Amino acid sequence: MANSVFTNGTISEIGLELIDALGPTIAPIDAFSVGVDASRNLQGDTIKVPVYSSATAVDYNASTANYSNEDDGGVVFVDVTLNKRKKSTSGVLERNLSRISANSLIKAHMQAVITATFQDICSVITSANFGAASFTGAASTFDLADVADLWTVASTAQFAAANNTLVLNPSYHGALLKDAGVISVDRSGSDSALRQGVIPNLNGFEVICANILPANGQNLVGFITDKSAIAVAFGADMVEVGGSILSYDVVADAKTGMQFAIYEYIEEQTRTRKITVEALYGYSMTRAATLKRMVSA
Repeated sequence: MANSVFTNGTISEIGLELIDALGPTIAPIDAFSVGVDASRNLQGDTIKVPVYSSATAVDYNASTANYSNEDDGGVVFVDVTLNKRKKSTSGVLERNLSRISANSLIKAHMQAVITATFQDICSVITSANFGAASFTGAASTFDLADVADLWTVASTAQFAAANNTLVLNPSYHGALLKDAGVISVDRSGSDSALRQGVIPNLNGFEVICANILPANGQNLVGFITDKSAIAVAFGADMVEVGGSILSYDVVADAKTGMQFAIYEYIEEQTRTRKITVEALYGYSMTRAATLKRMVSA
């Protein structure tokens, strides 16, 4: 059997190291409700994804003994089918293996899979599915006052405040980084935007910069959500190592739950080493009212 290219650690060790390095690219997945079953789930399996939202309260009625009656909201479990795959594969001739960095190669494939998966999920963020945009304007006009207006929109729509998330493309995120109200410590309470180019929280929103956000043919530049609008599930195949398959493992991002299957196998006829990174996933729209789009025009 040929030697594995994973000479600097196991797939699991290297994969988790790369997930950490790719944290900013994976971060936008956290804008959705994500579910991963403890068992290994295969293509076509269904996963119950917990989707949290604001809850309702009603009067207690002693005569009807409604104390244990379930009220709307809180959490619902959405069935999501694993019916999507995104993969990225490289081929390296055996004689060239000593010339490559397996870590750098796999990182590129992981980034490609993250991008393709996120953009596919975001393909449903359209006016037809989520209604008119709550912000329309150029990046040059976007500022802290607009974020305050978006907070009002979220509050009026009764977003679950603890999960409020603002996803922005780089131009609009960059506009906030230059906003005097954001970088001023006495106004924002933090100088992270000025010193580190990071806005962790603003007006109750977790702020995520997504340089892979698709425009969707509708000039989409961002969105706000409480993470309950789209449910996403991840799974991975069961694969036995042996024969042409040299190594296989599954790694997951601890924050978002996104899973990656990493294969290493050999094409004997051409003596080519193949490395594939794959995401097995599915998604379902759940609440149209808890995602509001932002467009440039």
